[in-house]
Amino acid sequence: GGEEGEEGEEGYESDPRAQLARVLLAAGASADATDTEGRSAVWLAVRARQGGLLAVLLAAGASPHTEGSGDAPPLWAACATSDLGCALQLLRAGAAAAACDGSETPCLCVAAQRGSLPMVQLLLSHSAPVGAADGNGNGALLFAAHGGHMPLATLSCP
Repeated sequence: GGEEGEEGEEGYESDPRAQLARVLLAAGASADATDTEGRSAVWLAVRARQGGLLAVLLAAGASPHTEGSGDAPPLWAACATSDLGCALQLLRAGAAAAACDGSETPCLCVAAQRGSLPMVQLLLSHSAPVGAADGNGNGALLFAAHGGHMPLATLSCP
């Protein structure tokens, strides 16, 4: 139970995309396949908020680190879409809470800008550095303020 994507692969028996992935993986498809733009199946599943598909890919050994569009890792994409279930799956599979995209923007900053207190708390509980900043030196507190989420900033960043 819980958030979408939280229960793992077994909770998605009726998900058609997850079923299709199981069939393709059983036939020899690579769990770490990428498209011509370098986006991994994991990244695409996260970006589409497909927790069932993500669970199947991770269970098949897909990397939770493979970058996608804009050199953003899957966890960054989960933060950008505020998908707590996918983020939790990725963190449990070994994704780094301190991950950044190609412009050096940390996941924590993206979650703060989106105003997602549960995501910020999840990242902090998985050792995301509260002082991490983007390539311009802007940290999560500033991202929260720019996003209009000052209550989040004062709650999440001591």
